[in-house]
Amino acid sequence: MTKPLKRSRLELIADSLDDEVDETRYDSPIFQQVIDAIEMDNISPEELRQIKDESVWEDALREDFEEGLQEGRRQEKAQISLSLLREGMDVALIARTTGLNREEIEQLRRARHG
Repeated sequence: MTKPLKRSRLELIADSLDDEVDETRYDSPIFQQVIDAIEMDNISPEELRQIKDESVWEDALREDFEEGLQEGRRQEKAQISLSLLREGMDVALIARTTGLNREEIEQLRRARHG
């Protein structure tokens, strides 16, 4: 789900908590189905709060997961760079191979020796 769509979904839920929804703000058919369910009292304000809380929680978990993946990739690149440095490979070649910049590799080299 795209960020604007997520934001719109959360805005709809927040807008509906007072049982008054400005339908003109939501033109997507899926949003209209939610509005119709709210109007027919199929979704209580408490259920809407729960949906919002779950959505926020899922977004936070997804962001944490992505950050963890990025950190893991960064660490893996650093380990590969250190291995290549130990083998005597040129810093420029390591940079091209790993995607790390020369300064990052030089920092790794200094940390390894100092």
